[in-house]
Amino acid sequence: MCPVDGKWSAWGPWSQCSSSCLRQRQRLCSKPLYGGKPCIGDNIQIEKCYTADCQKLPVMNTAPKSASLRISGELNGEKVEGMYLDADITQDGPKQLVTATVKDILKAQANWFPYLTFLMPPLPWNTASEKEKANNGYTLTNGNFTEESRFQFATGQELVVRHKGKGVDKEGALKVDIEVVGKVPMIQPTASVVISPYTEDYIQTGPNSLYTSSRSFS
Repeated sequence: MCPVDGKWSAWGPWSQCSSSCLRQRQRLCSKPLYGGKPCIGDNIQIEKCYTADCQKLPVMNTAPKSASLRISGELNGEKVEGMYLDADITQDGPKQLVTATVKDILKAQANWFPYLTFLMPPLPWNTASEKEKANNGYTLTNGNFTEESRFQFATGQELVVRHKGKGVDKEGALKVDIEVVGKVPMIQPTASVVISPYTEDYIQTGPNSLYTSSRSFS
């Protein structure tokens, strides 16, 4: 009954080249047993096709390449204000890579910020690479949106994060106000918080409204 971690299968064959000159292949992860860990990594690889019929795809400038996030609210009983999170969005092969740096935090508050990952969800959604008819959030909203996320920790704390997208500025940076309310477990500033692979369900609750919930989130 020892834990058995999930293991990746070999990559399957590449699909045929699509009309957008992309192809993909997949691999499967065996089910973890007895508390084992899930596989780490991607289950799909996507790349450009290099056939005679494919022309070089144009670079799409439909998403911001940077973001400025202003953080306020109350965290672990202390008022939060005047904190900023600057993010850069760069192309990493078929993916978009989001990196961020927090500014103007007090030393006493440093152990809050291994949780910065929880402030980032609007950025991947707004800047995701677009494939065929699948649009990213920026194409759908022009950067004007509201989002609320709730995180519950096994230790009993709960954190509510509200995002207010305010479009892009003259430099093309996405502007987002973030309100945090609640508590997070106290950990060392040098520690890492890792979000394991998880599944999300999306339900349309109105003409301009989506509800999402996640499973197997740790």
